[in-house]
This record gives sequence, structure tokens and C-alpha cells, in this order.
Amino acid sequence: MAINFFDVEGLDSHICLAGPPLSGKSSLLFQHAVTCAENGRCTVFITPQPFDRLPLLLRSSQLPLSPKTLSRIHFKYPSTLSALHELFDHAHLPGGLASHSPECVIIDDFHHYFSHLKGSGHELTTAMVKTCAHIMDGISYISACLVSAPLTQPTVCFLSTSFTSQPHMNTGIIRRWFPCLLKIVENGSKKFILEKEQNLMFSFNIQETCFKIMK
Repeated sequence: MAINFFDVEGLDSHICLAGPPLSGKSSLLFQHAVTCAENGRCTVFITPQPFDRLPLLLRSSQLPLSPKTLSRIHFKYPSTLSALHELFDHAHLPGGLASHSPECVIIDDFHHYFSHLKGSGHELTTAMVKTCAHIMDGISYISACLVSAPLTQPTVCFLSTSFTSQPHMNTGIIRRWFPCLLKIVENGSKKFILEKEQNLMFSFNIQETCFKIMK
């Protein structure tokens, strides 16, 4: 049975994963998507552009990924902020997000969608507020569709952002809709720890792909 690294007591269903660039955010989220898929649950993985290669799996025993596992991970590639909004505008339409019945929606590189907005003024704040609210509206619709089916739970939504590549990104605004903040903090050369409100959850080495659950 695959380990679910985010199956931790006390986590909210709307989660923001924040950390420096190249700290393993995409790998952690892809790991979660694979774990969900192996357990028969569908995930929508939203990212600005297709991966040159699949993110590093932190459990090499899961390789190679079976076609059945990959078929439960639905990748979407909105490259701009307007395309991201359009994706959630069409969530209820045939072929839209809800049609996949995802129990998890992941939005990777959230900061990318605001890279064209400079500074930390009203325009950026307004765009972030509108986008987070729009995403949550779509997630609420998907969850309502899911809970009508037996043995399903409301959709979990993950969002990842880099807090050093764009210092003006306001995690305070994001946390209004994603109240559970998980932070990746560097703890040596290519070694990182995952924290929830300064409580250590996991440590990992992104180069050696080793992962340790902290008791």
C-alpha cells in the first residue's frame, strides 16, 4: 500500500504548500497524485506547462508507473491567468474538471499566474482574491457532485507557490481560502523539512529521494 504523505491528522481540505524554488514542491504533489491514483482515486493536476519529465517520485518502489495509475491523473495546462480562470469557468461542462470526478485537485506553480503583475499593489491583491475565490467556487461545485455518490469525500485542493522567487506573493491572502499552510524549509544542502505551523512533519533529501516521517 502506498504511503500518503499528506494523510496527516489535522490537515484542512484546502492546503497551500509553500517553499523555495527547486525544493521539491512538484515532487511532493505528484507523489500525492500517484498515491491517490494507486488507491483508485482520480486527481486533476494543474500546472502552467507540460513537464519535460515527470516529477521525481520520492518512493522509487512505485516505479514504473502503470498505465492504469497514470490514467487516473488528469493533467491540465493553463499557461496564463485568464486560461486558469477559463478552466474553472468550464468546470461544470462536459469534459470539464467535474467530469473527471476528482477527489483531489492540485494547482502547481500558482505564483506563475501572477508573474506579469509587478509589485505588491492593489492590482495584484485584487487578482489573487478573485482567483482564489474562483478556484474555491469550482472546488465547491466538484465536491457537491462527488458527495452525492456513495463512499466519496469532498474534494481536497492543494496549491503550491514559491515564496522567494516572488517575494510580493501574499500568503496571507491565499490563506483566506487555503487555511492550512505547509512550508518547505531548507535545512542544509538540498535537504529540506516540511512544516505545519512550525511543527516538523517530514524531512527529505531531494537529491537522494529519501523521505523520513518525523514522529
